[in-house]
Amino acid sequence: DFSIGDGFCDTNDSVGDGPCTLRAAIEEANSLAGADNINFNIPGTAPFEILTSALLPVITTTVHIDGLTQGGNCTTDAFSTPVVIVSANPISYNTKLIFSTGSENSTLKGMKFESAHVGIENTSDITLTCNWFNGTSIDERDNLYILNSSNIMVGGANGVNNYRNYFFNATRNGISIENSNFVSVWGNSIGLYETQTTQTAAGNENAGVWVTGTSSNIDIGYGSLPNSQCTQGCNIISSNLYGVLFQNITGTTLTVGGNIFGFGRVALADFGNGTGIEFNGDVHVTYNKIVASDTAISASGSDWSIQSNWIGDVTLGNIRGIELGSLLQNTQIDSNVIMGNSLGISLLGEYNENFGPLDITDNIIGLEADGYTPAGNNTGISFTTGNQAEGYWGNSTIEISRNTISDNQMPFNNTNLSF
Repeated sequence: DFSIGDGFCDTNDSVGDGPCTLRAAIEEANSLAGADNINFNIPGTAPFEILTSALLPVITTTVHIDGLTQGGNCTTDAFSTPVVIVSANPISYNTKLIFSTGSENSTLKGMKFESAHVGIENTSDITLTCNWFNGTSIDERDNLYILNSSNIMVGGANGVNNYRNYFFNATRNGISIENSNFVSVWGNSIGLYETQTTQTAAGNENAGVWVTGTSSNIDIGYGSLPNSQCTQGCNIISSNLYGVLFQNITGTTLTVGGNIFGFGRVALADFGNGTGIEFNGDVHVTYNKIVASDTAISASGSDWSIQSNWIGDVTLGNIRGIELGSLLQNTQIDSNVIMGNSLGISLLGEYNENFGPLDITDNIIGLEADGYTPAGNNTGISFTTGNQAEGYWGNSTIEISRNTISDNQMPFNNTNLSF
């Protein structure tokens, strides 16, 4: 800005007759007391690309950035691409838009970021809706990273495009959450490029959502999946190496619920993640539908639950439905429908001496949700120990009860439960 703090967004003089750039608008907003709005009225024909070859100013005040003031929409099922685009120039440049200390209660809406990314650091109460993040970069970056922050809303809870953000093609993670508290990721598309009638795989190279450190009270998705329809705060998480990955996590109250993994909204097609959900510790996985993955859910550690999920499909089963690792304590697999997979539930048996309890109860394994239509896994439940050096199940507490286990086939002996 020509004269920061004079109340005019103007790069030429202090008159206020322009031109006003995004950089100048942020500089001016940072210098003024109170909340500010950054709206767009760029002359010409859409789309409008803002090329940045230097870091944008860090946002340190409450700012509402609204790309929809330039045009486009974010209405139900519109799949409209934002017309204001922030791009790195050159593509290798580490272009960021950062909300930091002082930016509390800010919003970002209706923007598209190409080879640029957004950071939320050391702040709180930030809301992102109706944005597109295309991480076509030549180095490792997250499309969105959230660090040391709280009360962050990414998307919204109505299950349609009014709030939906799109995260795809990141060279690391679509969304990264580190040492943060009360973060909600609701109603987004993560790993697919969608139009009104088509969907294309555009997975993030590591995880769709990555959570680490002391992060607590994290909600990935909201609601349930009636008839497998994506409603309420359902995320579509497909085509990533990991759909949701909790790694080196020490926080609590971590939930993945009401999401679709492995396909999109347009049709049931194969857009599987390498692993749908992986965690080690206090994570609760509920009301998801997970198909077409190498592993739908990979779980280790203690104090977790996998409940009321639909794992697999008669046409798009997973190679492994639920894969259980080591050091299992106080864990529960309950009321899931597990069908059409090569392996329904696999307990690897590594370092599980004196472990438990592990409760596998009230699941339907090998049938559709109605409880009688065949939809078998190749194997229903399998316990394997590998060699003796890898551990065994001695002195452990496992309850397998009240399950319906039927129509699963194991090569050569047709057993539903293999030890």
